[in-house]
Amino acid sequence: SKNINIRYIVADLWHTDKALIDDENVLYNFLLQFLIVPVAKREGVDQLEINIDKRTIKLESVNSFRDYIKIKLKGELGLKVDIKVNYYESHNSYLIQAADFVANTVNSYYEYHNNQYCYQLIEHKVHHRELFPKSKFGSITQEILTIPPTVSKK
Repeated sequence: SKNINIRYIVADLWHTDKALIDDENVLYNFLLQFLIVPVAKREGVDQLEINIDKRTIKLESVNSFRDYIKIKLKGELGLKVDIKVNYYESHNSYLIQAADFVANTVNSYYEYHNNQYCYQLIEHKVHHRELFPKSKFGSITQEILTIPPTVSKK
């Protein structure tokens, strides 16, 4: 569709706080704010509907993202926005499947520096790209060995 805008965030795990890396859900919630807050702050935005792949959230943490984003937007930022968070199984949602394609394309582009053809297919639709942390993303330090840190799968 012509009205598709892609927003994504990429985290450089070498330069991400270990406390965030140790809990995948905490990291996921924290990073999503960088994409959601700018949209919620836009003039005239009074409702926000967020659709999330159920696989990205641990069963016992299903409400934690909903609670986290409501506290962030309404409590910390004082925004008057109604928030609805939906959780979908990817096999039941073409939109979640499309988001998975974009996520895999972006991951391949940054992690392996390949699949540039696929990235070029979506690049003109990228409306917001966030590289985290901004000041250190992609920089090499002496502490870096040959294998990057990974997010734990608990």
